[in-house]
Formats: sequence, C-alpha cells, structure tokens
Amino acid sequence: EQTFLAIAWNCLDQLQRNQRGVLEQSDPEFIHQLRVALRRLRSALSLFSNVVPRASWEAWADELRWLATELGAARDWDVLEAELLPPLMAQLEARQPLTYLPQRVKKERLKARRKARDAVASQRYGVLALTLARWLDARPWRAGAEAEQSALLDSAIQPQAELLLARRHQQVRRRGRHLARLSDAQRHRLRVTAKKLRYAAEFFANLYPHKSTRRYIQALADLQDVLGALNDNATALKRAAQLCERAHDARCRQEAGILMGWSASLMSRQLQGMGQAWKSYRRQRPFWEETKNQ
Repeated sequence: EQTFLAIAWNCLDQLQRNQRGVLEQSDPEFIHQLRVALRRLRSALSLFSNVVPRASWEAWADELRWLATELGAARDWDVLEAELLPPLMAQLEARQPLTYLPQRVKKERLKARRKARDAVASQRYGVLALTLARWLDARPWRAGAEAEQSALLDSAIQPQAELLLARRHQQVRRRGRHLARLSDAQRHRLRVTAKKLRYAAEFFANLYPHKSTRRYIQALADLQDVLGALNDNATALKRAAQLCERAHDARCRQEAGILMGWSASLMSRQLQGMGQAWKSYRRQRPFWEETKNQ
C-alpha cells in the first residue's frame, strides 16, 4: 500500500507540475508530460488492481478518460506540424513547396491546443485533481477489504513486484513474436504492453539497484520510442487525410498524398530500427531475477 501511494502521489505531482505550463506557455512538452502523468497513473491503477480494486475509483474513472481524450488531439497535431512536415518541406522547398496543407495543419494544431488548455483550466479538471488527492488521502479501499486483500496491502512489496514484472515481461515477449509480420494493430498492442512494462519497471527500479536494471529499462525505452514513433506517424497521417477530406480541396489532397508517400519511406526505416531495438531488448536479462540468485 505504501508503494502504491508513493507512486500515485508522484503521478499526481507530475500532473500538477505541468498544468501551469499548459495554461501559460506554448511549448508542447507540457501537454505531453501531462499526458504521460495520466498514463502512468492509469498504469499504476491497473498494476495494483488486486489490492486497490476498481470499485474504489470507479466513480472518477470516466474523468481520466475524458482528460486523456481532450489532450490527445493536441499531441497528434504537434507531431504532424513539428516533426513530420518540417523535414519534408525542407526537401521540397526548391521544387514543389507545400503551401495549403501546412496552413491547415497549423490552424488545427492551435484549435487542439486551445481545447487542451480549456480542459486544464476547467472546473471539471480541478474537481478531478482534488478528488484524486482526497481519494489517496482517505484510502477508501481499506473499507470492507477482505482478509486476503488486507494481507496484500500490508505485505512487503518486493515479492509482489517480481510477480507483476514477470507477468508483464512475458506479455511483451509473447506479443513481440514474429515482429516483422505484425500488423499495425498488433504493433499498437505491443507498444501499449511495452509501455506498461516500462512504467512498472520504473516504479520498482529502486528495489533493484543494479546496472542491469538501468540497461533493461533503457532497452525497453528504446523499443517503446520506435514503436511510439511509428504510432505517432500513423495517427498524424490519419489526421492529415481526414483534414483534406473535410476541406474538399484538390490541392490539399495532393499535398497530403505527397506527405503519405514520404512518410511511407520514413516508416520503412523506422521498422528496421524496431527490429534492432527488439533484439537489444531480448538480450536483456530480467533484472528482478538477479535478487533470487544472490
């Protein structure tokens, strides 16, 4: 229980440390880090679901999903305008410069950023943050807890950490089989599973002060980064295609087609990087097993 509380309070702190930046600055990193805080919190709730059951936080589960949705579009347009378009525009500048699509993307990005800012400035967000803090302070999962659950809450964390890490490690290994043949949807599931494992490894890293712990987490982070880049690019391209469909403009569709073609070659290189990252991760020995052998 003490471990869960430390993790959850840390997630809430990360959320609150970035909210002012979202409201007052244009740096997209603040929105990104606020989304990371949300994902870490949701991952922690899932990780500890055997001792902190969903029934104790069901009342505000929808609010977490609402906030994630309000912030999600801003991230998609940030990737498209700041990461995908600039290198393509630099290559095409002298031959066939993009004009219409970048202007439309910029407008959509500003609109999505306003939506994210409005969400963080809203009373609904404030109530959510206060509700979460009050929930952590009150520990309602203790009320009516069965004897087995109470025993888990009071038990040492390390044996449980090893079980949880091993379970998620096996999930990643299983979903990464036949990596080169995975569909977009299967790669997405692998990315989500790898992300959950990385958060769990980071949550429990202080229990295992070994160099192998850092190496394992870094290899997992590298794999998650390349899977995340593939997902970000695919999502951003969908946004661009939908934008031009709504615009009913031939020039927009033409420029979106150019972007699609260029992105396909980029994703081909990223897929090669994914294979290398997967091999590096597979070489890492689970760091939590070292303790058993000492």
